[in-house]
Amino acid sequence: MLEPQGWPLRRLCPDEHEELASQQRQAAKEQIYTKTRAQDYTNNLDFLNKGAVVQCNNCQTTLDANKKFCPECGTPNVAAQTKEKFCADCGASVKPGQRFCAECGKPQ
Repeated sequence: MLEPQGWPLRRLCPDEHEELASQQRQAAKEQIYTKTRAQDYTNNLDFLNKGAVVQCNNCQTTLDANKKFCPECGTPNVAAQTKEKFCADCGASVKPGQRFCAECGKPQ
């Protein structure tokens, strides 16, 4: 007896159809896992200089974090200017704009 195209799959028992779908899902997961493990996603990342590059707040140009101004638009780099400063006499932390050390009272 000839059957229309596609009928053999539709005639499978629901359990067999579910089992086949389950095996296909498992095979797809294994293929994805194998391909993902083979790819090195961290090859070009530099974890030691994590904060060494920032974006300009004005023009979004990539620039070094230690540069004081953007080379494209001249906007001051906030990251370079907000570095923590210390008192030359006692070594205590001094906030930007602070005129005297809060620990020893020496002018900054």
